[in-house]
Amino acid sequence: YYQKHYERLGFVKEKEYEENRFPFANAHPKFYDKAGELVKRRYGVKPLSYTKTKDVMAMADTMFDLFNESYSSLSSFVPITEVQKAYFKKKYISSSTPEYQIKVLRGENEPAVSSGGGNRLVSKKDVALIGSDIRFIKPNGFNLKETNSFYLGSVLFWILMTLPFLVLSLLLLVRKRILALQKDLVGMKKRRAKKLAAKHLKAAEVHLEKKESTKFYEEVFRSVYGFLSNKFNIPVAELKKERIELELKNIEVSDEKIKDLISILNACEMARYAPVSEMSERQVFEQVQELIETIEGGSK
Repeated sequence: YYQKHYERLGFVKEKEYEENRFPFANAHPKFYDKAGELVKRRYGVKPLSYTKTKDVMAMADTMFDLFNESYSSLSSFVPITEVQKAYFKKKYISSSTPEYQIKVLRGENEPAVSSGGGNRLVSKKDVALIGSDIRFIKPNGFNLKETNSFYLGSVLFWILMTLPFLVLSLLLLVRKRILALQKDLVGMKKRRAKKLAAKHLKAAEVHLEKKESTKFYEEVFRSVYGFLSNKFNIPVAELKKERIELELKNIEVSDEKIKDLISILNACEMARYAPVSEMSERQVFEQVQELIETIEGGSK
């Protein structure tokens, strides 16, 4: 029902899980026949086939007890109770027919040994190396562990507990270092602002002496904008005139000085297209020097 229901809703199978698939084509009967013969010789057991219910019923309790003892070491195992034994005997064993045969292995004066579930219960005396014919199966790579050892409180436990705090502390130290470097970079740009502006002004003065008006205003423009960008840590692309006025007011530069600076910037922009006649280039040069000194003093 669920498969068809989901298919009608448009769901498709993404993964398929298979359990306990064992192709019998890979099983070689000769190996198991040989192992069976070795077990018979070593433990003195032989297979018995029961076709009568009363014969099986006589050994039913013994088989259930054997089952309980075989799996008693499993942490999740729940033994079969007397009530359950009676129920199973009545429901299943009493209905045995010749077509459904139950086989057990029995040695001389030994209790029944189950062969249907793939497990065989043996006494402690049987657990011994048997020459070269057969041994108990032992998987490779034993993972031995000390008795009563626990993960809680172990060295690995405390390492994993303290590791997150160490990583967090390291990240905080790295972040603090990055912030310090960024702060130092901003401070360095502010300290070098006047020096870089003076460099451009020196180049502007050279163009002034050579009467190269266009190049003069270009250097003045670079000087002012570079100085303001470094001083206020604002990218040149974001350094609009409104932002310049706001930053200068924050460091208490007078409105008159702000107006003079904006006029010089406008003159630098106009000089690219036409001569500037409002003030001489020498006046512009000296006024820029004065404004830079004023802003430098106000921003300290």
